[in-house]
Amino acid sequence: MTAAAPRRPRALESDPALFVDAGFVLALAAVAVYAAWPIYQTPYLFVTAGGAVLVGGGIALLGRLRHWSWLLTAGAVLGAYLVLGVPLAVPSAFVSRADFLAAYRQLLAATVGSWRQLVTVEAPVGHFQALLVPVLITLLVCAAAAFALVFHRARGYGALVPIMLLPVAFALAFGKRPDLLLLDEPMADLDPLARHDLSALLMSEAVERGITVVMSSHLLSELEDMCDYLLVLAGGRIRLAGDADALVPAHALVTGLVDGGDPVAALAPHTVIEFRVQGRQFQALVRPNGPLRAEWVVSEPSLEEVLLAHLRSPDAPPLYTPGARHEAEGIHSS
Repeated sequence: MTAAAPRRPRALESDPALFVDAGFVLALAAVAVYAAWPIYQTPYLFVTAGGAVLVGGGIALLGRLRHWSWLLTAGAVLGAYLVLGVPLAVPSAFVSRADFLAAYRQLLAATVGSWRQLVTVEAPVGHFQALLVPVLITLLVCAAAAFALVFHRARGYGALVPIMLLPVAFALAFGKRPDLLLLDEPMADLDPLARHDLSALLMSEAVERGITVVMSSHLLSELEDMCDYLLVLAGGRIRLAGDADALVPAHALVTGLVDGGDPVAALAPHTVIEFRVQGRQFQALVRPNGPLRAEWVVSEPSLEEVLLAHLRSPDAPPLYTPGARHEAEGIHSS
């Protein structure tokens, strides 16, 4: 009986599908660079991205030829980042030797801090400080992992697409500056301090970047300080719509004595939103259509009182301030 010869790994050049997969990785890397261009808009982005893909692919190929473990390959990627990170991602290092040494400190700090800076610094950032480091890290790690899967075809490569979509997702997440931000209950489950910080952040973004923030909320107290325009829905119907500053002055909170006559008849000329009797007194939220009686105590309600009254009184007529107009298809700014 003759022993079977040990099975040797397939040569890399013998499998045409390998080159197809490698080309697919390069294509997704190019898409990631294209998506990241609005963030940086500097030619040095191509140096950073090209170097990251080349180094990552080279490490994966060397690991395949030398039969490295995944842990050793990861160590090689980390070493390449520490050695080549400055020339690939910190262009200011080439000004002088002192700048080159300082750039290594920037590289280490940017490994963590540059991600947050990309959110706070106005795009395009160019090659400001070490903000190219996130591109280098993302493409270097993903290219090394993707090419390792390509070269180790016997181990499967089902994760190839998700891995190379990560750089694209990075570029889209950090590069997009939306004109419209939709938030569903953003303040829910936040403590008061976090709620204050988030509201300040949203208002500063709206002022500095000119974005429109549309948010839904059941916390009525946060609407008065944050919103310029309110749309109140109840039972699938619009109850209030218009400028927040115009909604409250359109109402009056009336308090009077029941013994002084029939308050319902006296309030008839006005639009009554809510009417309640407590002992000898009545209290009504109305939209005045003329002067109110002198014997009544009239005060301006709070925004919360106006909203709650309209929500508790579904049969009351809705209000559209001059800042809004009602059409069959919905509410439109006039």
